[in-house]
Amino acid sequence: MERNSTDVIIEDKVYKISTDQDASYVRELAEYINEKMELLHRQSAYSKQANAFRQIILLMNMADDYCHMKQQAEEATRKYEQQEAEFYNMKREMVNMQMTIASLKKQLQEKPKTQAVCPYLQSLAKETEAKNTQNAQASQEKKQYPPYGSFANSAAVHKKK
Repeated sequence: MERNSTDVIIEDKVYKISTDQDASYVRELAEYINEKMELLHRQSAYSKQANAFRQIILLMNMADDYCHMKQQAEEATRKYEQQEAEFYNMKREMVNMQMTIASLKKQLQEKPKTQAVCPYLQSLAKETEAKNTQNAQASQEKKQYPPYGSFANSAAVHKKK
């Protein structure tokens, strides 16, 4: 990337900054430094300190801002990852529900076919039951009366004697 040379003013002094960053970004940084320094100059205790100590105070304030922003970024990242996991779980649940709905729709579509077969099966069952009842009654009647010809056979057997 091409290096840019930008003039910035910090505490009423002009500095020529050469960097590969955009000029507007460099000016934004200088503005931030000026705002921080102005806030510190408003405090009477700051103005009474030695220049080196004031620079350390400024750096500490800027580091404090950085750490707070870093914590906020980490918290935002954590929340994003949590919401992404929740979204994935909800999406998985939605797919499962869609599969269940599709299965239930298929069952509903097949139900009329089953219901159409059911009356036929029920009538077959009734017919079979009726025939079984008739067969059972016929068996009872056969047991009450001797088979045809058995009397004649036994009579014939008696004649031979």
